[in-house]
Amino acid sequence: DTVLKKNPHTDKPHKNNSKMARNLFTNYGDVFHILAVLIILIKLETKKDGSDISTKSQGLFLIVFLTRYLDLFYVFYSSFNSSMKVFYISSSLWIVYRLVFPSGQFRRTINCYD
Repeated sequence: DTVLKKNPHTDKPHKNNSKMARNLFTNYGDVFHILAVLIILIKLETKKDGSDISTKSQGLFLIVFLTRYLDLFYVFYSSFNSSMKVFYISSSLWIVYRLVFPSGQFRRTINCYD
């Protein structure tokens, strides 16, 4: 539905574009979040080093995503929304798994932040 409001500067009706702007910022946020997760995953898989990644913080992210996206199982908004929720949960789960259960030569060094 298009809501026409009066523009205070011209006194002419205009469309409310706040919904489009919110979606634009949400999409940019999703893109940057995906890039951040991919950087962490690439670092864990290629450098085999997780010494500067906090296991506790990643565990808290996992808990937040699991509780925040519980509606994934009973409400459908869109396929994009559902796929992003699944990506956030699965990537957080994989990061925590790789930090807690290292494989191969990947040996996590203990730092004072964990």
